[in-house]
Amino acid sequence: MITLKNVKYLREQILKNGYSFAGFAKSIGISRSCLDKLFSRGSTSAQTAKRIADGLKSEMSEFFLINACSKGHE
Repeated sequence: MITLKNVKYLREQILKNGYSFAGFAKSIGISRSCLDKLFSRGSTSAQTAKRIADGLKSEMSEFFLINACSKGHE
């Protein structure tokens, strides 16, 4: 599972890069509703997290925590 570290920070970075939320979503190939779900739920797929980080020319670790669960270690 990929968890967003800080919703406010991600929102700020999108706006600082000159995007509206809808414009950013379109530029990285996701729907606005997908971005809204991330803001409200705080988690997303690895593919979407990568698109967001790449769209902001950043590393995924700047915005996301990667939680890996393996059998026997829960």
